[in-house]
Amino acid sequence: MSDVVQEMTIRHDMLIDWLIANPERTQGDCAAAFNLTQAWLSTLLNSDMFKAKITERLAELGEGVREIIKLKMTHAADIAMDKTIEKLTEGASEDFLTQTRDTLLTRLGYGDKPMNGGNGHAPIELNIGISADLLNQARVKAKQINTLEVRAEASDG
Repeated sequence: MSDVVQEMTIRHDMLIDWLIANPERTQGDCAAAFNLTQAWLSTLLNSDMFKAKITERLAELGEGVREIIKLKMTHAADIAMDKTIEKLTEGASEDFLTQTRDTLLTRLGYGDKPMNGGNGHAPIELNIGISADLLNQARVKAKQINTLEVRAEASDG
C-alpha cells in the first residue's frame, strides 16, 4: 500500500489533527467529516506514508505533554520549597525543623537512613558478572589464604 499516498497534503494533516483530537470517534465519523468513503479512508490510514506521519505527530505530542508535566512538577516543587522556607523562617516547630533537616540532607546525599537494625550503616550490595571458572579459581585462592592464616596463627600460639 506504500504507493497510495505519494505526498502528504494539508488535507492529510487536517485528517491527522481530527483523528488525534477525536480518539473516541469511529473511522465512519471521520470519513463523514471529510466527505470521504470509508473504503478510501481505510486505504489512506493504512498507507505507509500516512502511518509514518501520524506516528511522527503522536511522538511530537507525547514529547510536548511530557514537557508540560515536567514544567508543572517543577513549578509545584518550587511552590512547596517556598512555603517550606517561609514556614522555617516564621518559627516552625522543633519536630518540623528536625524532619525537614533530615529529609533535605538525605535527599542531598548527606543523610544516612538507619538500616540494619538502626546502626546507621546502609548495606552494600555489589553484583558482578563473572564466569564459573573464575569464581572457582577465586574460591581456591581464598581457601589457600585462609589455610595460610590458620597455620600462621597456630605457629604463633
